[in-house]
Amino acid sequence: MKRIALILAVALALAFEANAGRVTSSECISVPSSDTLIHKADSEQASGLAHISNDTTFSEKHQDATRKNEGYTSLAMTREAFSVGFGLGMDYGGIGSSISYYFAPDIALFFAGGYALADFGYNVGAKFRVTSGAKPAKVVPYLLGMYGYNAVVQVNNKAEYSKIFYGVTFGVGIDFKPFRTGSGYWTFGLLVPIRDSKVDSYIDELKNEHGVTFDNDLFPVGFSVGYRFVLE
Repeated sequence: MKRIALILAVALALAFEANAGRVTSSECISVPSSDTLIHKADSEQASGLAHISNDTTFSEKHQDATRKNEGYTSLAMTREAFSVGFGLGMDYGGIGSSISYYFAPDIALFFAGGYALADFGYNVGAKFRVTSGAKPAKVVPYLLGMYGYNAVVQVNNKAEYSKIFYGVTFGVGIDFKPFRTGSGYWTFGLLVPIRDSKVDSYIDELKNEHGVTFDNDLFPVGFSVGYRFVLE
């Protein structure tokens, strides 16, 4: 009997130890499994943020490209690369024409030449349209700077005394296109010539040494008006 009791006690002890081992093993498995799920959720969330970030970047690039393209269409017109204009004023060479090339959105180089009363007059310069880039507009202001003729001394009946002076001129103005159709638009400018003192010295010389009288003085500012055709 003692042997039978001893055998039963050993068997119960082994069974209990085996069950305890399985519970411990199950706990060890469940912990890493839960941790794996947490990392997977974090990975999916990070992936979602990456998609949002990429979408935002694409949207910003699209808006930048749109704004850049709108720079060419700031006026209510088709994209302007080359244009030719005819008008009156120093930025048209007097009474003449000018050709402009837009090498960047709203920034152009131009050459103007025409009849400036005493002789051929010309100006070379740059023009910058001041735009918001939001949408096409009928009226767009601009700034310009140029070098060329900016004063004319004309003496009637004595052409040998007539003379053209050259220097720097700055100006402001507007480009005006009332309708979206067509390829032309109006331009109006206010010009401020920076004249050399030689102009006044020459006028005084004509008055004092040659007895020339003048009907008017030189205006401190000039005006221009013209009409431009977009070629491309």
